Amino acid sequence: MMRMPDFALDGYRTLISGFQQADYDIRKVSAMSDLSLSRVLFLRHDIDFHLYGVNAIAEIEKDLGCRATYYVLLTGYYNALCSENAQILRDLVGMGHEIGLHYDLECYPKDVEQSLARLRRDTSILSDVIGQPVRTISTHEPFRFPDPFLTLDGYLHPQDPRLQEGLTYASDSCRMWRDETLLRCFGSDPPNRVLLTAHPELWLDGSVNDRSDYLMNVVFSNATCQLKDYLEKRGPIWERHRPDPRKGRKPSET
Repeated sequence: MMRMPDFALDGYRTLISGFQQADYDIRKVSAMSDLSLSRVLFLRHDIDFHLYGVNAIAEIEKDLGCRATYYVLLTGYYNALCSENAQILRDLVGMGHEIGLHYDLECYPKDVEQSLARLRRDTSILSDVIGQPVRTISTHEPFRFPDPFLTLDGYLHPQDPRLQEGLTYASDSCRMWRDETLLRCFGSDPPNRVLLTAHPELWLDGSVNDRSDYLMNVVFSNATCQLKDYLEKRGPIWERHRPDPRKGRKPSET
């Protein structure tokens, strides 16, 4: 690759194929604990806005023969527990991908022990949804609060300081690349260990280039389409619930 990839499904396929052509072994985040691995890409996805449509990214990875880790919020503005989203998560697991908990410390108690109890509860809930244990966790917007769970026994955290030596990090946060670090992976002196964070929601529509337009139109549309569809389906039910003027209505029925 000679330039940064386009934010589109074809661009994402080109990016991952580029890593494979550069002889990178693509692994889930849980493999980061093996410090002996070299020429390896740890592929991570943070799902911040919506689950709708992210399986398009997962299908590309499956088609290319690689797997990734998808971090899911239980405290975000999408409901990971509703039937449609829960099925998306189970589909990801069925493709061989890994599901981790994306926790937001702003929503957690300030007391460390209470916060830990909340974390364990959330991983248990997410484990029940996907049908397998959640073993990896990551912080949502880690710049806001000190994270007490970086080295927590029983979970792998991609920001664990014990895993950072020799690790090159790249992220597509806010649908932009901060620099051209990513291109080093395809140059003459590529890094041996790379952690890439990609947000699947940001790659779904390559026809919109402006980041603000993408946020307000594409992300907004995808984030609200499930609710819109649900309300439209409820319309006929609302229409059937008309008051009968011949009958009174008890207070308990209103």
